[in-house]
Amino acid sequence: MNSQVNTTVVMESVEEYNDPIKTRVKQLLGKENNWFRNCIFSELQALQLMRLKGFPSEDTIIPVAYLWVEALWDGKKWELADRTRIAKAFLEMRKSLKEWPQPATFFEFLPKKAALLSLAAPPPQYDKEKAAANLAFIRQSIRSRVK
Repeated sequence: MNSQVNTTVVMESVEEYNDPIKTRVKQLLGKENNWFRNCIFSELQALQLMRLKGFPSEDTIIPVAYLWVEALWDGKKWELADRTRIAKAFLEMRKSLKEWPQPATFFEFLPKKAALLSLAAPPPQYDKEKAAANLAFIRQSIRSRVK
């Protein structure tokens, strides 16, 4: 028995696979978010190659992958920039797990989003005497024009 998974065949089979779950996922993601499906499928294929206890067989990996996409997408606000976090979560799962995980396990390994740095602008540095002189000059200029 060949223990190698032909990932090319799996990815080609994705387009041929037809099931209600695929239809739901397509409606859920829309065309603009195929990156998410592709990312999850790719990472699941890598996880499948690990041959963890309970891993899905080649004939079930596609429906399993669609179920993962649906479970991970639902109710979340994923952005293209999250691909790095997703890949990191799967890498940590591959390094740590001995059994095929459920989608909920993914969130245990998902790194937090980096907090956006909201640095306030530093207070302006100025010479108070020069500022007072400039203000006096501006006032004088205005007075001379008003007369």
